[in-house]
Amino acid sequence: MRALLAITVCLAFLAGCSSSPEDNPSGDQNATVTIRDNNFNPTTVNILEDSTVEWTNSGAVTHTVTADDGSFDSGNIAGAKYPREFDSKGTFAYHCKIHPSMKGTITVA
Repeated sequence: MRALLAITVCLAFLAGCSSSPEDNPSGDQNATVTIRDNNFNPTTVNILEDSTVEWTNSGAVTHTVTADDGSFDSGNIAGAKYPREFDSKGTFAYHCKIHPSMKGTITVA
């Protein structure tokens, strides 16, 4: 009985450690990124092709979601959402034009 309990506790611990709060390792169809305190959270998202990422800025501070390669740009958003569908595989780095230290990455499989 104790061995079974020990195995159950170990498996639960490992399951909790299998993913980081900084990414979406399962490659879900859609993902949400929260813009808060001059940060994108999570900073790294993994999605499947033809999926949508929606950035939500519920604060009063204005930010942008701008691809490093210029392929997309939300324009200024404050208290708003910006959805973007990713229809091709690849890695897409992005930043906030207003706050250049804010950076994130979308990986599409």
